[in-house]
Amino acid sequence: MRRIVSASRRTDLPAWYAGWFVRRLRAGFASVRSPFSSRVHEVSLLRPDVAAFVFWTRDAIPFRRALDLLDREGYPYYFQHTLTAYPPDLEPGLSHERCVRGFRSLADRIGSERMVWRYDPIILSEDLAPDDHRERFARMARSLSGSTGAVVVSFLDRYRKVEARLARLDRAVRDPTPTEARRLLLDLKEIARGEGMVLSTCCEEEFRPPSVPKGACVDAERIRRIAPGEAWNAEPGPTREGCGCARSVDIGAYDSCPFGCVYCYAIRSRESAARLRRAHREESERLLE
Repeated sequence: MRRIVSASRRTDLPAWYAGWFVRRLRAGFASVRSPFSSRVHEVSLLRPDVAAFVFWTRDAIPFRRALDLLDREGYPYYFQHTLTAYPPDLEPGLSHERCVRGFRSLADRIGSERMVWRYDPIILSEDLAPDDHRERFARMARSLSGSTGAVVVSFLDRYRKVEARLARLDRAVRDPTPTEARRLLLDLKEIARGEGMVLSTCCEEEFRPPSVPKGACVDAERIRRIAPGEAWNAEPGPTREGCGCARSVDIGAYDSCPFGCVYCYAIRSRESAARLRRAHREESERLLE
């Protein structure tokens, strides 16, 4: 039975590891070490075994050669593309202008149905108050109008390693109140609707108003639309409480994205991720040895 392949929740594979992905696609498999044990398993990337790829990225520009191969071989795929345009202390490795340019260019190539904008996570601080998010979100929605019909939002998750990085900033980050969160979600929903987008939430059942849909990052319905008529395993595969995702297998590795976003759950530090990126070998069967 075909499987959905996530590439990747654990790292920005399109931005940093396009060459490795092309090699693995040509080889027909990738090896993955479980983050919960030392077990290594093999994931088939042969076309008959892949229902679809779900790509997660901040910068898709380096992935053009991989797209050529995916299209030539007829693989279904879509992108979860994060754009938040936060200040440099929160996103030290990103150029917002480049990321927007890459998003729009990719949408022009593959169509808006295969592009999902992630405004995620929503971070609240003195200079990122709810009204600031309303203005920021509206500005970005206008810039992406026509390039996507879907946007996913969530609030910051306070993982221990994230908390440690936030504590070193000259910035007091706070959680929203339930009322504040619900009002903001409703307002963002209306802003998105005005630009032809449907807003949904990722794992925000505590705050989600009934009129705001619950989202699924690995979205069975989207895959059915972009790959109609194909048989594949569409059973649920939640990764945490409130998750609406279909089951998938991930071929990435944690602690390997050097963008260094302070709020990222997938890295210990920007320095350790950069060090492991330098040790990466494109010819390896696994993303990281």
